[in-house]
Amino acid sequence: MNKFSSIEMMSKMWNETKEKMRNDNYEFTDIDNAIKRYPILDRIHQAFSYPSEWRYYELKKNIPLTRIVCETTCSLSRIIPDSKFKALNRMTPKDRFYGYYVAGYNNNSLSERIHTGILEKRAQNDSYICTADFYPSRNLKLAKLIPDYAANLQFNEESFLLDMQKIKRYHNIHGGTAGKREIAQCYTYNLLTTVMNDSDVFAPVDGSDENRYYYYAPFHVLASYFESNDYDGIIYPSSVSENGICVAIFQPDLIIPKADTLQCKLDVKDYL
Repeated sequence: MNKFSSIEMMSKMWNETKEKMRNDNYEFTDIDNAIKRYPILDRIHQAFSYPSEWRYYELKKNIPLTRIVCETTCSLSRIIPDSKFKALNRMTPKDRFYGYYVAGYNNNSLSERIHTGILEKRAQNDSYICTADFYPSRNLKLAKLIPDYAANLQFNEESFLLDMQKIKRYHNIHGGTAGKREIAQCYTYNLLTTVMNDSDVFAPVDGSDENRYYYYAPFHVLASYFESNDYDGIIYPSSVSENGICVAIFQPDLIIPKADTLQCKLDVKDYL
């Protein structure tokens, strides 16, 4: 078994899910049937249904979320998410409108958040943007798709028992039957989130809506699953910015714009 065999196995399962969903003509998109039909969604369900803090992130009211638009119009109303500009996106329940933001995670600066936002929007080097910060109207519960990178898990057969010990120490999980079960679920959680972030699963997708929907369909079901389990959104690493952390909010009215943070006609070159 090679070094990354577990990751390769889970990546293959994710890709098979995309293909199976298309062959099913995207029929099984309700939560219960999707979990029964697609094994990877069942694994995600098992990991995230475990009652432990490692599976979610509490977004405090004082943590800024930065949003940018690729235009020069100096208007806060244009930066606020508007259903008229809804597009096919990855991290939202199907046919729903919401907002993408870059989070002030681990105290990253405004310029770092703008840098990530520019890369996420794929803004041209010779263009301008507008930006503003938003704040949660209350503490929000976000599904956390960020692996425990600091635990340095290896995900191979030779290191399996060592990985289990690392998880136990990293999260201070006690022994016994319940502790062993939690360690196993946390291992699965880390494997799944590592696959999502260290492979092509989160990579930007170009082409027609049909092509993008093929890649996005598992995420649409996943987002619906999280929303049905009382999550307010999803937090996940940017696939194009090394230290960037992004947030998808299911209900835009949970986020309040702060007018005095509005900045207009920022030169993209200054942040790249």
